[in-house]
Amino acid sequence: IRDRVLLATRFIPDFGFQKGILFSLFHSISAFCNAGFDILGNSLVDYVDNITINLVICLLIIFGGLGFTVYIDIYKKRRFKNLTLHSKVVISISAILLILGTIAFFILEHKSASMEGLSLKGKILASFFMSSSARTAGFNSIDIGKMQEGSVIVTIMLMFIGASPASTGGGIKTTTFGVLLFSTLSVLRGNDETEIFHKTIPRDALLKSLCIFSLGSALVIFSSLCITIIEGGKFLYLDILYEIVSA
Repeated sequence: IRDRVLLATRFIPDFGFQKGILFSLFHSISAFCNAGFDILGNSLVDYVDNITINLVICLLIIFGGLGFTVYIDIYKKRRFKNLTLHSKVVISISAILLILGTIAFFILEHKSASMEGLSLKGKILASFFMSSSARTAGFNSIDIGKMQEGSVIVTIMLMFIGASPASTGGGIKTTTFGVLLFSTLSVLRGNDETEIFHKTIPRDALLKSLCIFSLGSALVIFSSLCITIIEGGKFLYLDILYEIVSA
């Protein structure tokens, strides 16, 4: 209810009482469900520097992408150290992706046409919003068509990873990425076993993660190749890859 009230404080002045309430309800549900449906015509570009709209939508997207099992675990355990390994991995990887994504978008876009005219606060806010939304939601607060190719690649990577198990988002999941990431770090350190938060990951879990990553990558590459052939090279491969991963 609080999120809808906060959204309504911005939408009602712009669209009137009835539409403002309905738009607030629609966007709060759409954000939590990581749906990203656009009924404003240009997503949330008009609210790129609005703190209330950006933070409320971002938090709904983030919470929607964590997964219901994590909510239950947090409700029961309260403290991070008492959470299950699944919850710790989900929260940690989600935070890492959110922070790194924000930094990447800011570095790549703060001087580009997509953020032209924005203050430093607005650019940071836009970077945080795109990092939150890119993995699963589909909202945008800057013109995607004006983004740098580097930002498009970052977006594709975030979309491919996606949200977490038992959540409202897609992708190969943060847990799959987390297992592969920690496994890589373990190999680099010369360890025989993969450990996450002082717990050993079973070999079958690692193999399943590798299988999911491989199948997901193969599907994206094959689909992109098919679309490229069908379209006869009319579109750039990066654009096709963006649409395939997004879908």
